Amino acid sequence: MGLYPLLKRIDSIVIAPISLALLFLMILSGYAMICPEPVSKITLNLIGFHNAYILHRTIVLPLWILTITHCAINMRPRLIKIIGRRIGETVNVVMAIVLVAIVVYLNVVCISVP
Repeated sequence: MGLYPLLKRIDSIVIAPISLALLFLMILSGYAMICPEPVSKITLNLIGFHNAYILHRTIVLPLWILTITHCAINMRPRLIKIIGRRIGETVNVVMAIVLVAIVVYLNVVCISVP
């Protein structure tokens, strides 16, 4: 089994479901900051306003990194088809590294979690 089929399998088994769960928590915590009463009832008082705020602020970085990884893995065949194998793989890796660096920079340097 080559590297790309292994990455594709890891993506479909691990990365995509975790990204989906984090996205659901992100949406739920965002709604809990706006309207905390129904979310508090649904989650049995686990996610109130304060917990929702902390959850919403801390989920951002892992969600972005997993989403960028998912997109990079799934964009590789399209890039190879459009611009060739060697250049496509190089562009894919460089694009993923640049996007992760931008997200980490914005999250660590520009946004401080209270």
